[in-house]
Amino acid sequence: LIVAIFSALVLALLTVYKAFHRFQLRMRGITEDDVAYRRVVTGQSWEEFCDTLKAAGTAVIGHNSPKDPLNQAEGYRYLARLTRVALENFLECADPLSPQLVALANGNRQCRVCIGSDNPDNLYQNAVIDSRRTYRVRGSRGTVNYLGFGVQSGSYGAPGGLRTVDYKEASELKMQPHAKGKDAGSSPSSSLSSSSSSSSSSPTIEIYIVPEGEHPPPGIPTTNILRSRPQLSEEGLFIVRQTFARRSKELPAELSIEVVSPKGDTASSPPRASPSLSPSNRARERKVPAAEKEADSGLVPIRKFTPKALDAGLSKAGLLVAGASNMFSRWASGFKSNHVNKLPLFDQKTSDSVGGDPNIRYYHSYWEIGEDEALVIDAKPPKCQTWNFQLNNHWMESLDYRFHNIHTNKFLARYRKDGSVRVIVSHR
Repeated sequence: LIVAIFSALVLALLTVYKAFHRFQLRMRGITEDDVAYRRVVTGQSWEEFCDTLKAAGTAVIGHNSPKDPLNQAEGYRYLARLTRVALENFLECADPLSPQLVALANGNRQCRVCIGSDNPDNLYQNAVIDSRRTYRVRGSRGTVNYLGFGVQSGSYGAPGGLRTVDYKEASELKMQPHAKGKDAGSSPSSSLSSSSSSSSSSPTIEIYIVPEGEHPPPGIPTTNILRSRPQLSEEGLFIVRQTFARRSKELPAELSIEVVSPKGDTASSPPRASPSLSPSNRARERKVPAAEKEADSGLVPIRKFTPKALDAGLSKAGLLVAGASNMFSRWASGFKSNHVNKLPLFDQKTSDSVGGDPNIRYYHSYWEIGEDEALVIDAKPPKCQTWNFQLNNHWMESLDYRFHNIHTNKFLARYRKDGSVRVIVSHR
């Protein structure tokens, strides 16, 4: 209760501060755009971004972090990875009028990025949204074992963090049989386009994200409506969590997102859904002249990039790098100080407060074994849709599961007669 009251108070203070700051600017005849222009042309935006990245290095050299060369190198590589993906998310894919589903954490991509004990069985995706607008999410269900959708208030890189305000699993939705042809839905997002031909018989999903207090489009079942809460923050995220049982044998959901009520927009044409970036689509984008792109319905319209967008994007990117690295480093240091080679239940409120899945219970700890030792974990998993066990490094990145056996789950493990499993961690 105390934590909830404190969080509400902080949020209220931030809201009041923002309103007061805008009032001060209006009284002085200055707009927020004017402030951003000044910060960009003087170099202040870039300098603050670089200063924030420099400050993020304290997570690597801080108290209780490993000081050997390999772990230090991994720590700085982790910061570089966070920087890369933060810029992708907050500069390149940050327009709520042309939302794109992107993966903030993806250990399967060629240039992998891992954050906060990312699950090797998961595909994490998110799209920046404006909580005041209505969005439509469409696509094929695929065969992935678990599929969940959520709306979060706030931003990864903004003060106040993230708060999950609505969440639904695919099993709760009403779906339609696959529709062939033009009405089958928008093209899939970039990371999922390769399996489109194999999922032609998958049920079709259609979800609407509607601001709290507003009426959804007619004829949409309430089961297929997620609510955003603009009174908490105008910024928001739509998140997709896909959890595979046997990743090599399942097809992911193929989804796209688009604005259907561009509130306050003056554009002559409505924003379009995010396109597939399949090889053929990429080739088409290279060949089509710029003047013809707007007429091609398969391409996202070019958004108007502004100094304000750069200023905000650099600020959020820097905050993500510094905030995520320091938070997870503190977590790991706490595990190391309090329970090495044990596996206690993690605090659910803490998990929820940073955007964790509210339907998952997490167990975290620090592990440490010698060259001639093995860590033996015996467990009897409860009845649940799935569970997994995985190994992370100190920076809470999952170890590279593309090339090494670093995890198991409900469907891969071998069970003993009493339903228990034994997991052995060793160097060989």
